[in-house]
Amino acid sequence: MTYSAFSTLSYPAGGYTGAADPSSLFTRSITTQPNAWGNVGGNVGANWNSPGGMGDNALEQLFLQFLLSITSPSQESSGMPMPSMPSMPSLPTSSGGVTQASYRSSSGTGVVNANGAVERGDANVRPAGSGNAAGVAQTQLHKSAASIMADQGVPMDKGVDTTVCCANFASACLVKSGKISESQHTNLVSTLHSELKGDGWRTVSRNEAKPGDICIVGDDEHVEIVASNDNGRITLIGSNNTQGGSGPQVVSYDTYTGNRGDVKFLSE
Repeated sequence: MTYSAFSTLSYPAGGYTGAADPSSLFTRSITTQPNAWGNVGGNVGANWNSPGGMGDNALEQLFLQFLLSITSPSQESSGMPMPSMPSMPSLPTSSGGVTQASYRSSSGTGVVNANGAVERGDANVRPAGSGNAAGVAQTQLHKSAASIMADQGVPMDKGVDTTVCCANFASACLVKSGKISESQHTNLVSTLHSELKGDGWRTVSRNEAKPGDICIVGDDEHVEIVASNDNGRITLIGSNNTQGGSGPQVVSYDTYTGNRGDVKFLSE
């Protein structure tokens, strides 16, 4: 290596102040100089090969390794370890991107809210033209149970605890679609189940379930309406709890519950 090989490089005009690491190959103290690359005095060429100078073997080897590390295309060809990109954290996954609805069990006695006794929904709400409970339910998608009770988009009973409105909502959709009478409206899953069976609704398999059919969960714990059936993959729509199962209910789609093992489908 000769000095002329670096004639085109420029160097800082000021030096650096500090102490050398006695455990390293560099044992010369670093001092501020007019030219940081002149080892002794100002004649760089005369001192190029002096100990600690740029011509020193240790510095020369270090500089060659540095050049190799930045010019080698791969670790295999250079022998130098290549930096690796940090791995990205794994994103949480779900079974096919399903949406699981939360709900409180509605199998107990009727629950009223702080406003007092339950009031019947508006009997004058006209049946929907589609005659399908799923189509009726879809008109209320993303609305809260409280708002539906207030504006009577479907004839839900008023004054019912908004955390347990699944049967209230399903009954209202069945009433508006003309599938049950207004007098059959109920706020209990068990009663709705009995009413439908009494009207001749029959239990069908998951593959047979169709939009507008009713899905009963567990031991009359929850009820939703079948929105679609994609070759046995069920999507439901119903009044479901927010806040992980404890908050007020909102009408939402549910691609999880209808595919569980503890459900029954009732079809007209």
